[in-house]
Amino acid sequence: RPHDKRQLANRHYAVICVHFTVIDCAALWNSTARCRGVVLNRVLIVDDEVEMSRLLKMLLELEGFAVESAPNGATALALTEQQAPDVVMVDFHLNDMTGLELISKFREREHLASTPVLVASGKDIEPEARKAGATEFLLKPFEPDELIVALRRLTAAPRA
Repeated sequence: RPHDKRQLANRHYAVICVHFTVIDCAALWNSTARCRGVVLNRVLIVDDEVEMSRLLKMLLELEGFAVESAPNGATALALTEQQAPDVVMVDFHLNDMTGLELISKFREREHLASTPVLVASGKDIEPEARKAGATEFLLKPFEPDELIVALRRLTAAPRA
């Protein structure tokens, strides 16, 4: 435990450096992978909790995914009009619609009809999620490894 301001400042500086190093490593990996011609699987995270989206983005980038995030369903729909992601991760509770409503809207669009969708929720709504068109379901809280395994499985599966 630090005893003076200098020790405390050094500890905060170390934490900040580690934080930026992790972010920079993810950005560096993604940019060098693109330069080497490595195709990154594109993941769209749809979650209205900004901090959760940021943490998931950092985790997935460190695992070699290219990640975009959307704070709500409307933004997710707009982003997917430009380019369909390889997989979408949707939180059940969004500000403007439920995750299940968003999945239904994805399935109505021809270019998104076969895009894998992973739904994450703190409520066990797996049957409802699958009925709406979800490919995978994770019950919160989940381990980071569970998410990585699920996303790798979804991006490796052939599309219909």
